[in-house]
Amino acid sequence: MTHPDEGERLAAQAVLPERIDIPEADVNTIVEPAKATEQLNRFTGEVVLTFPVPGGPFTTVWWEEGPAPGENGLAVVLGHTRAKAASVFGQLADLRGGEVIGITGRTAQGEKVVARYLVTEVVTDIPKSDDQALRSVLDSAPGGATLALITCGGEVDQVLASQTENAVVFATLEGVYRA
Repeated sequence: MTHPDEGERLAAQAVLPERIDIPEADVNTIVEPAKATEQLNRFTGEVVLTFPVPGGPFTTVWWEEGPAPGENGLAVVLGHTRAKAASVFGQLADLRGGEVIGITGRTAQGEKVVARYLVTEVVTDIPKSDDQALRSVLDSAPGGATLALITCGGEVDQVLASQTENAVVFATLEGVYRA
């Protein structure tokens, strides 16, 4: 990730994300845009509109129907956590306040920039069996330009072959810098 001291600080603005870098969680990978989809919630048996799911264990997706990183509102990026296996967000729940998240991408004018966020809160134990639990956590996000990183957590339900919980990391925008 380009350190902010290496590039000129710019006005806060939308960044169309291409990469995410979280040094303290060993994350440095691509971000792909994706739309919400209808999926079966295996815990409730209901089909629900849900955030997009990354295609593999080492990529992430940005919910492109919401705010972009760097602009006002809650930008959402999702990645996998796999119990007992390597995955992109495997160490996400271990992040602490003040740690840095960098989103590298391009502005509407095509300029390469880094949106630098600082972790403010980590929320774990969000049950997937409650369709409203994740929404409730996201609704409690701080105002302003905020980033939510969402992943799975908890025990693995062997019958459903899925982890039973979600975890969310909230971070607030520190600045947008020329890369």
